Amino acid sequence: MMLKNTFKPLSILFLITIVFMVLFNFSLNAQASSEEKEEDYEPNTVLVTLTNEQSLKFETYTIENFSEIDCMDIKDLSEGSTARMKQQINESKTMTSDYLRINPDNYHHQYKLTFPEYLNVDEVIQILVEREDILSASPNYYMVMEENESVVETNQALSLYSNIGVDMWVNDYLADTQWGLDHINICDAWDIAIGSYDIKVGVIDSGIFRHEDLDSRISKTLNKKFSKDDPCYDKAHHGTSVAGIIGAECNNEIGIAGVCHAVTLVSLKVLDQDGDGWGWERIILAIDYAIEKNIPILNMSQGLTKLTTRQIDDYEKKIKEYPGLVVCAAGKKGWEMDLDGNAVYPACFNLDNLITVGACNAFDERITNSDYSKQFVDIFAPGENIMSTYDTTSNSNTTKYLSRQGTSFAAPFVTGVAALLLSYNSSFTAKDLKDIICAPNLDTYGNKVSSPVKDLCVSGKVLDAGAALALAKEWR
Repeated sequence: MMLKNTFKPLSILFLITIVFMVLFNFSLNAQASSEEKEEDYEPNTVLVTLTNEQSLKFETYTIENFSEIDCMDIKDLSEGSTARMKQQINESKTMTSDYLRINPDNYHHQYKLTFPEYLNVDEVIQILVEREDILSASPNYYMVMEENESVVETNQALSLYSNIGVDMWVNDYLADTQWGLDHINICDAWDIAIGSYDIKVGVIDSGIFRHEDLDSRISKTLNKKFSKDDPCYDKAHHGTSVAGIIGAECNNEIGIAGVCHAVTLVSLKVLDQDGDGWGWERIILAIDYAIEKNIPILNMSQGLTKLTTRQIDDYEKKIKEYPGLVVCAAGKKGWEMDLDGNAVYPACFNLDNLITVGACNAFDERITNSDYSKQFVDIFAPGENIMSTYDTTSNSNTTKYLSRQGTSFAAPFVTGVAALLLSYNSSFTAKDLKDIICAPNLDTYGNKVSSPVKDLCVSGKVLDAGAALALAKEWR
């Protein structure tokens, strides 16, 4: 009896403890969820889109136009598009339909607004969407590069991948580790074209360090930052590696060889020192700048997974407006894209001037962290143990070359081949470049056979530079 009476209060105490622990854990999870949500977008800022009717009035908005949210700063995100829209309207009688890349009926001016800390993003959005001149208000969602740090030390890469590169063709001392170049039959392509400094390639990324193997290839006048730091400062060590794959200097007896022997690389810095940033706004500005400066090819090895429906539509329109070719990384989750909401942008746009690239290994197999899709991924390219240039400014062991992995480093192979094609024939349109690189009959021009990725991408193929350049010789 004594034991029974003792057990009751102990049982009650035990139950109270369990309930307390559950509530405490729930509180922690809720707090973590809240913190995670706040990290998805930039605090104290919103992006607003004006209605079509209001946009076509071409009125200039100032902070006074948004006094209801105590607006502290306003940034015009449509300056370039507005200028082109005005030009189209003024010159519409003499312009061809091909020039009318911005549809007046679907033109919307956009601004970024900054407001005080005592207001939160949701509150401001609710206030602004009540206005008749505003079509939508959205958070400025977070952007990350498509790969985290994934490297193999140079000496290890040398022992693992030696004698399978292109060292018989170039004298760069790490060329025999560049299996990816050999795998895409680059030497056959170089027999036809080796690139041209007249071809500008914009690298929308974390910057391009003035590396010993890149300095002669980086533009001295066109580089621009849309984030912090110098446009050629790459503390994230990402854009520098992307740039090296595209156009590292060949035959200089150091380092690696790029896909293009000659090309002008333009650093369009949108990512901060940690390889992230408040992205949608920066991407829009970078593409506008590329249009203004006539940069015909863009490499984008980063993506956005959280956007509003309005932002997705505006992002797609901005790429359509761009007259050149955009090459983007498929992504790093290893999932089937847009299945059950697994969407990454711009990778999930189906556009004539966009190529989405997955990553494969030396056996043409998809690497595990590469996204795939028979609907959205256009082609695969080498993306495992890819030797490239590295920004040493904050690297204690001053390693200048490292082996990288992921779709971020598969995309620049395709970008480099597009630059070779444009150097061979400068009249190729963005659609021509995509159609040649992803041609269904490309096998007849090269030596690649049926690929393990045939059911994982639109073309069912792995990049073949030699075949693409051979096809270009017969292109219409």
